[in-house]
Amino acid sequence: HIQWLRLTDAMVQISNGTKITDAAAHAGFADCAHLTRSLKQYLGLRESDLIDHTDMSLEVCLTNPVV
Repeated sequence: HIQWLRLTDAMVQISNGTKITDAAAHAGFADCAHLTRSLKQYLGLRESDLIDHTDMSLEVCLTNPVV
C-alpha cells in the first residue's frame, strides 16, 4: 500500500512538470532508479511512458493498477 502511494505521488508530480529525480526523492524513493524499477514492476511502465504521455498514463495507471 505504501509503495502504491509513493508511485501515485511521483506520477502526479511528474505530470505537473517536476523532474523525475525530484519527484522520486519527494515521494520517498531512494533514487530515480528505485522509482523506475517500481514503475516497471507494479505498473509495467517506463519513465518515458510518463514523460511522453503524462496525462494519459497517469489516468490509466490510477484506474487500472497491475498490482
